[in-house]
Amino acid sequence: MTNISKPPLTIFMHIPKTAGTSLREYLTCHYGDQIFYDYEGELRLSNPNPAFIERVKSSRCKAIIGHLSFGVHEFFPDYEVRYATFLRSPVQRVISHCLHVAREPRSRHYALIRDGMKLGDFIRSHRAPEQNNHLVRLMSADKFRVDLWPPNPDDDIGQIDQVFAKEHLDISIFRLRTHFDFIGIVENFSSDLVTLVAKIGQPDNSACIPVPRLNEAPSKYQVTYEELAIITQYNKLDIAIYEDVLSGAIAPKLVGGK
Repeated sequence: MTNISKPPLTIFMHIPKTAGTSLREYLTCHYGDQIFYDYEGELRLSNPNPAFIERVKSSRCKAIIGHLSFGVHEFFPDYEVRYATFLRSPVQRVISHCLHVAREPRSRHYALIRDGMKLGDFIRSHRAPEQNNHLVRLMSADKFRVDLWPPNPDDDIGQIDQVFAKEHLDISIFRLRTHFDFIGIVENFSSDLVTLVAKIGQPDNSACIPVPRLNEAPSKYQVTYEELAIITQYNKLDIAIYEDVLSGAIAPKLVGGK
């Protein structure tokens, strides 16, 4: 019997506020029409869009990038699926997300920040999954229960759905080690992009290599010690993973800077 290898498909998990604009520029230049984008919940684990999945399968798609959860590979059993992502200091990412909400009228929480809700109160209000161990939430939602995310994207998460358990951390670390071909660090974006290029190949046009930017306006916001303590409390699992990636304790096939 002839052994027919499965076509490769790379899932780029774009964690919000991790230089995704720069990464998309490079990937678009590299893959052209062979990359699909999902920023509208097309591959939401609890309610995927069959038409989107079929478009991927019927095309020459080699990569998908978006705000995706681990587990979307289950939608593509006929592909050899691997994951890739960039991480950012969880503390800086949470602050950046709050600042983004404050200046983006389309955000579902814009009015709260506009009307004076402070960062610490925003986190403790249990309103946004991006403020509470977001990486671990992305990596473990399918393993435990779908309601780690609100059923409706416009809903707030509740206190019961906060992610703190060590079991979430353990499964996330295991999956990063076994299913990811690349983990980059935003703070080392330029050098880590070189590592990624080595993985997926140098584009013909050197102009594909973007200048990293975090899509942020300058801010004079000063985080208080109390706010820093709250960020750390609600993101300690993400911080543990970030520090392990930096130290090499979590090492997929390719780790930026390693």
